[in-house]
Amino acid sequence: MSEPLRILISSYSYPPMLGGMERQTHLLARSLVVRGHRVRVLTARFAGLLAREQLDGVEIERIALGPGDRWTRMGGYLARLSAALLLQREFAQLVQVQQTFYPAAAAALATLPLRIPLVVSNRGSGPEGGIALMRSLPLGRVVLGLLRRRATCIVTNDEMDQEMREEGFSRLVRIPNGVEMPMPHDGRDEARRALGLTGSVVLFLARLEPVKRVELLLRAWARAPRPASTLLVVGEGAERPLVERAVKDAAPDRLVRFDGPTNDAARYFRAADLFVLPSITEGLSNALLEALAHALPAIASDISGNRQILSRPDLGLLVPPEDEAALSTAITHLLVAPDEARRLGAAAREHVARSFSVDAMVDAHEQLYRRLLRRES
Repeated sequence: MSEPLRILISSYSYPPMLGGMERQTHLLARSLVVRGHRVRVLTARFAGLLAREQLDGVEIERIALGPGDRWTRMGGYLARLSAALLLQREFAQLVQVQQTFYPAAAAALATLPLRIPLVVSNRGSGPEGGIALMRSLPLGRVVLGLLRRRATCIVTNDEMDQEMREEGFSRLVRIPNGVEMPMPHDGRDEARRALGLTGSVVLFLARLEPVKRVELLLRAWARAPRPASTLLVVGEGAERPLVERAVKDAAPDRLVRFDGPTNDAARYFRAADLFVLPSITEGLSNALLEALAHALPAIASDISGNRQILSRPDLGLLVPPEDEAALSTAITHLLVAPDEARRLGAAAREHVARSFSVDAMVDAHEQLYRRLLRRES
């Protein structure tokens, strides 16, 4: 039996904070613990959260952000993160940072004198992904140069791989996200009763941020000629006021309902008829994978991460990004063709079970960790 590892993960946000990156990070950490490894997470301490706790066996240390504006708070966090990383030198055999952002640079500098491997998991691609973001931010090119020399980087889709190679990264490992497969029982009627839903339900479950293009979805929904239907928006973020206005302005036969953030995404996936994700940038969407795992037919923007999941026409519908008319047409098509929608959902569930299992994702991380540790020894 292989020796258990001591793994330190740095993630700016972590459960109970909501989001695909947060859920994927905890899924990895929790699964590593189940396999006998010891995992500690360094993350930001937001209001109401404990400085130290355990969640599913994962040790969590939260670092205070401090007062001030965005950049002052980030500077304070980076200073405290650097100190916390140095204090972990007796614990950590390997450090993994989620996102190619400033905390990854802090980890690169802190781990250099400790002579321990650094893994950076890039979590987005496209015009607002990790590489594009750092190219546009102060000292971003310096950060990328530091990570190029210091880190082994995980990528999740073709576009991300190409972006990082064009930026000069050579130590890249492709590891798709993993998703837990729910039991194949239906539970739809129970979920709909619990949520008070009737008629056809189209679900958008994601952060309410501009990159997710909820505004585009709301416009497409307003022109979709499908009566007695509801667009159900679940999430939180900067565009919440836009969604709340749409709820008030929606036509009686094309309702918009806003339920805010949730800790029970599975109930929404079970209750819906269709999942829609019109974002312009994704790594490998956790929400899309979870929807498909529930056999929920999906419509997604035709971008690299979504294309990698919906890799065949029988798995779901891809529409051009930013195309309001195409999105509206696709929604209407699947709502009036329930048999086709069910076939898509069933095929997608089988595909996700084969290609995006949690075991495969954790296996790949373990293999990467051990290979890097052998190289350092």
